[in-house]
Amino acid sequence: EEPGSGDGFIDGSFHSPAWHAARIAALQTTTRMTWQEYKQQQEEEKRVADKSAVEEERQMRIYREQLDKERNERLGRGYNNADLKVEKKRKREKKEKKDK
Repeated sequence: EEPGSGDGFIDGSFHSPAWHAARIAALQTTTRMTWQEYKQQQEEEKRVADKSAVEEERQMRIYREQLDKERNERLGRGYNNADLKVEKKRKREKKEKKDK
């Protein structure tokens, strides 16, 4: 007699007992990480993330310095540069005619 068959309920599992035994055996043979290994892995991932964040911040600082330098060069020319604007426009018009 099967266990649980005398209680009046129908066995609702659709897998055979052999399948369950094989499943349990498979679960027991898989290698699982210990808590210490898990903590070590998390620390290593955090270290790598911190290192990449520091590098990204350094790159952003360099980029920001470059933008500030270009901005200061543009602003350093002053306000009275209408002649430069006209010269740029003429060059652009010549280029547009040349491209056509």
